[in-house]
Amino acid sequence: MFKNTTKSQQTRQRILSAASAVFQQKGFEKATLRDIAAANGMSLGAVYYYFKSKEELLLAFYEEVNEQVGEAYRRRAPQGGLASRFEQLMQLKLEILTPHRRLLRIILKEAVDPESPLCPLHEASRPVLRTSLALFREVGGDAARGLWVGHMALLGLWLHDRTPDFRLTHQAISWAGTLLTWSLRLGKIPGTSGIKRTLQTLMEELVGEET
Repeated sequence: MFKNTTKSQQTRQRILSAASAVFQQKGFEKATLRDIAAANGMSLGAVYYYFKSKEELLLAFYEEVNEQVGEAYRRRAPQGGLASRFEQLMQLKLEILTPHRRLLRIILKEAVDPESPLCPLHEASRPVLRTSLALFREVGGDAARGLWVGHMALLGLWLHDRTPDFRLTHQAISWAGTLLTWSLRLGKIPGTSGIKRTLQTLMEELVGEET
């Protein structure tokens, strides 16, 4: 999934690919940078030059995924309203993430810990969150934070989904699109501006006002 550019970037991407295999074999907690170096035929010092920790390595993986999703989304230039664009983005993200689903399930336990650098809302993950939110702003403008939270919930469902071809997840994405359509209509009803401001405040508190 990673692009080939300069030699340094190619080396980083080789390390990321090797790390994915090691994490899936040993689990995130038991895997070490030394294991990743050995799997890649490199010295520990060489790996450490690019990544100082397993967490830093996975944050780079997250960033690569976000960049790939953004580039693919812009190439396809989705049409339609907000609900349609959100649904198309979610389907695209699942398409890109599916080959890495096992890896994501392995690190899920680490990512749900608010004290872990791999938690999406941890300060260490802020650059990754910023990249992701930038794409959601392209999709939904001021609704970016809410869309991001919704997309995280859908990804959580997908990681636990055992239905054939992730039928339940795809159905939930469709339901989310319908919910977005109705929320936009309700937002035009006089007297609902206060509810909208409250929701925006909650999203700012959760995701952060400045990203």
